[in-house]
Amino acid sequence: MGATAKTPAKAASKTSETKQQLRDLHKEWVTTLERTLGMKPSKIAHEAGLSDTTLTRIFWEDYAGTLSQMSIAKVKARFGVPGPGEGQASGAMLGFGEGEQVSFSNDNAGDANLGRIVEAMRDGRNAVEPWRIHSRALEDEGIRPGDIVMVDLNGTPQAGDAVCAQVYDLRRGTAETVFRIFEPPFLVAASSDPSLRRPLLVDNERVLIMGVVVGSVRPWRLGADR
Repeated sequence: MGATAKTPAKAASKTSETKQQLRDLHKEWVTTLERTLGMKPSKIAHEAGLSDTTLTRIFWEDYAGTLSQMSIAKVKARFGVPGPGEGQASGAMLGFGEGEQVSFSNDNAGDANLGRIVEAMRDGRNAVEPWRIHSRALEDEGIRPGDIVMVDLNGTPQAGDAVCAQVYDLRRGTAETVFRIFEPPFLVAASSDPSLRRPLLVDNERVLIMGVVVGSVRPWRLGADR
């Protein structure tokens, strides 16, 4: 008898479980930082050049995200501390890689007006996060490198949606953030770039959808740094 496919309910449950494991790992890291450094998370974030809420919002009930690898790296560099899960057994999840994009904030917006536009698109929704795209993975859907996409971490992906996903390397304990089109049960690129053509099977273990792209904005100064 062949293997039984996971039902949508089971897949959603596994997705929720994996996301919660990563959130718990990051929460534990922030709590340990507070105890070890003798500083409030908001102060730690400020000293590392981050927004004051970067290390506290993962404790908010209506926030479904986790810490970005960029934020973790800044804290590690500033205070000389190990990252979440580092030093543990192989297979611990260490956070989000950012090869295809970086998290967007007013600090790295490069333009105050752009920052205000992004905040207006968020409309106070803590579960919606902005990311600046660096890859061509969604270019055929009209999203180019340098564009900023809004990701709803509470969104339920449907066929044809552009999504944000995590691709885990379970051996090394790392995860890479990617943007792809969801064509169940695969993630595929909307691009002519041959390096992005390999489909990714969403198994909710090695490949996990984290959120749905619900909007985008393109910086109007095309000649500026993107």
